[in-house]
Amino acid sequence: MNSQDATCSTIPTVDAAVIGLGHLLPLITESNLTIPELCQAFYSLASYACELRPQGFIRLTDNQLTSFGRLLRFGIFGVEFDQSNHIKSSSTSRSASCSAGCVDNSVVQQCLDIIISLTDHFLEIRSRSRSCPVEELQNAIRLINVIGLNTQFLSDLFTLLTRESYSVNLEASFSSALLNLIHLSPEAYSNLVYQWIHNCDNPMIQTRLSDAFKHLGNYCCHSNNDSNNTEIIQSDQQLIMEDQTNKNNLYIKCFNETKPTRSIRSEFQQYFHLFVTEMRSFICFG
Repeated sequence: MNSQDATCSTIPTVDAAVIGLGHLLPLITESNLTIPELCQAFYSLASYACELRPQGFIRLTDNQLTSFGRLLRFGIFGVEFDQSNHIKSSSTSRSASCSAGCVDNSVVQQCLDIIISLTDHFLEIRSRSRSCPVEELQNAIRLINVIGLNTQFLSDLFTLLTRESYSVNLEASFSSALLNLIHLSPEAYSNLVYQWIHNCDNPMIQTRLSDAFKHLGNYCCHSNNDSNNTEIIQSDQQLIMEDQTNKNNLYIKCFNETKPTRSIRSEFQQYFHLFVTEMRSFICFG
């Protein structure tokens, strides 16, 4: 092979990472990833590939992407995780459980970064959908759907707030991942919040839960209209009885379907920290 052929056949490192990851996915199982060294190496490779070339993942088959989604869940939740469609409060029992597996903060951090990279890619393409090829948008939709970055994934991420052990060090990535997932479908998120509030039996907890989500969804309005917050809080019990569609809009005033800017992420993170503090003051651990 001459030098020209060699140059033409050279594969960039990041493309090689995506291709290599695709070959690894059918071979990697959750039990493999209980080996710390292998676990760290796998998620480091996946995070590197997602950050630099998320569009490269469209080359992977549906089976490969499904496996990747499963291992992404494993990296965040561990071996054993019972899905729940509502957040538990102090008036209910906790059913979600996690077997540690290879899960530690560094792995969770990498998995959250993967979610951010993939959803950033999708939101960016959707924001310019009028000018980009239809095939590009379809590929991005397929990527998100097959991996499983959907409302259920968003719901499961929120349950991490109900764990007795919660790492503040992960909050920046955690809030960005949640913000992106909310922006994938604000309406679906709004319906999810309504379900959580509706499933709460304790009226006092129900009101506090509604307040917390309402303040989070209005994070971009707080600094401009603090005086209205008191009125919003006082009317919470009445709002719970109102029409579902109008009520749900109160939880997503600052959310839309575009890719969040850096300043928006920073502002959201500040209010997310307050949201976490409020939530953990009345949820039940164990």
